[in-house]
Amino acid sequence: MSAAHELASRGFSVTVLERSPKRPGGKARSFDYRGVPAEHGFRFFPQFYHHLDDTMARIPYRDNPRGVLDNLVSCEESIVATMDHPWSRSIVRLPRSTAEIRTWLSVSKNFRKLGITAADFRQLREKFLRVLTSCEQRRYTELENISWWDFLQASEFSHVFQMAFATAQVQNSVACKAQEISARTAGQVALRLLLNIHTPGQTADRVLNGPTYERWIGPWFRHLQQLGVDYRMGARVHQLEVAQGQRPRVRYVDNHGQTHQVAADYLILAVPVERAAQLVSQSMRVHLPSLQHLDRLSKQTRWMSGIQFYLERPLGLVRGHINCFDTPWALTAIPEEQMWPAVDLSARSKGRVRGILSVDISAFDKPGLVDGPSRGRCARDCLPETIAQEVWLQLQRCLNTRGPLLTDYLFYHLDDGLVVRGGKLRNRDPLFINERGSWALRPDVETAHPRFFVVGDWVRTHTDLATMEAANEAARRAVNGVLRHCAPQLERCQIWDHDAAMPLANFRALDAVRFEQGRPWEHPLVTLRRPAATLRDMMRVHQSRGTCVGPRYRGTPSTRAFTSTSAALRASVDDLSQRAMQWLTQLGTGLAWSFDTTRPSDAAPRCGETVATAPPPSCVAPDRARQAR
Repeated sequence: MSAAHELASRGFSVTVLERSPKRPGGKARSFDYRGVPAEHGFRFFPQFYHHLDDTMARIPYRDNPRGVLDNLVSCEESIVATMDHPWSRSIVRLPRSTAEIRTWLSVSKNFRKLGITAADFRQLREKFLRVLTSCEQRRYTELENISWWDFLQASEFSHVFQMAFATAQVQNSVACKAQEISARTAGQVALRLLLNIHTPGQTADRVLNGPTYERWIGPWFRHLQQLGVDYRMGARVHQLEVAQGQRPRVRYVDNHGQTHQVAADYLILAVPVERAAQLVSQSMRVHLPSLQHLDRLSKQTRWMSGIQFYLERPLGLVRGHINCFDTPWALTAIPEEQMWPAVDLSARSKGRVRGILSVDISAFDKPGLVDGPSRGRCARDCLPETIAQEVWLQLQRCLNTRGPLLTDYLFYHLDDGLVVRGGKLRNRDPLFINERGSWALRPDVETAHPRFFVVGDWVRTHTDLATMEAANEAARRAVNGVLRHCAPQLERCQIWDHDAAMPLANFRALDAVRFEQGRPWEHPLVTLRRPAATLRDMMRVHQSRGTCVGPRYRGTPSTRAFTSTSAALRASVDDLSQRAMQWLTQLGTGLAWSFDTTRPSDAAPRCGETVATAPPPSCVAPDRARQAR
């Protein structure tokens, strides 16, 4: 949908072969179930999204000045719940009142009650500082090839540290294991969220003010049709023909079982990685070397699906998300009616339903409660009714610690991507996981064939996480590839580097010099205690005049260069005094973030402005960095 939007708005004739027979949207789909809304899972729009926000602002919706984007509302609070302690409330933005300051400061107290120690906080702080001040080349060569668990040295710290900062941080949000996900991906995403929380006027958490199809996908679908996009619903592609020097061809079967063949000027394959591995034949991979690893990538998926519980009264617990830290199946939830003030659930259900608790299950391969309906089995080994009963019990164990909050539900809906075949549960929509070392295996959007592109949340992007934002960015890169080939006079799609506005950029520039020389990462405080060596490194940064010290990803600006040595020194001192020391101060959860991360809209990089000529980052060894440059 993102690719079709960008192409159609530039006058291209676009045909979309959509697998779904009724509604588009993929994992963002929603539909009606017994008259009330049901979804694949609750939608979550972090504040650091830029590509998706830009697209949503260009989708008309009633009288909204910014279209569908104005349907996003902020979740300003959340709940952390465990099965052994009473749940606690926190806010996911800077406090604005005395009461909120008390709530903010109580977070660290609540963590200490769980068993988090000062040493745990120091370890987390130091690891985030390392991610923040490591140059891009070091992230791709060192952090990419180590797991988040090993990077945190989690096995050396408390069980609560492992649960809260290693396991739950990545498992409850992106359904992956801390022992598998890349430290580069996990660290960067965590930093983005923390910066959103600690930036004045921002929150890290946004959701739609109604069902996804009604507030976003439906208006988008109608807008694309108005732009002239030819949607062929229920079209299942079964063969691709992509040969050098020829136009790509697609064979698909329609709703009536008829086979069709389409020859395209340009073909954008927008499918999940496991489907791409089936469609891209071995003969195609000979001419498209970037797609050689599709079979390996297709195995890097996990299950993450949603279930909705329909209640006879509103839960009224929190205007935001509920993170159940230690639930066996890694549950997160949100009371939908709190965020949908204009949606009359009672009228849609003849007065029966007044509340919806939408829950995401992120650990289908972990044993459930031994004394629960699952009898200790994994979710993927249970049938839907058992899954619903077990999830409800796990929620009760977490949320009823302050009283009987959850009693019973009217009925439930389990994601329709989970189907029972042969008495076993199957998942038609698994989620791609950025395992350590996977960057070297993943393809760029553009392939060796100038008319064939691959997009999705699994290709190389700045976003670098299986999200709607990554899929949208990949689509923009594909469109830019089309424009470079056939219409260079047309305006390119805008591409954002999510980490360009991160604070402490001067230290990353200095680390790029150290990396080029084969030197290890150095703590910023140690750097400033060595003024002579630091000054020499700054001069090297200045002499580079903006050239990239480490390989930048396609479409990003090169490392910022200092205009003069004196200005560089002054900037570094200011950076330390005004930002770094604040960042090292414990506040609330033990971290304080008070940086100016304002990003001028006209400063956003555009795809194609710079092209990396070095090998893929994960293939460059530190001792060969100079040759790579």
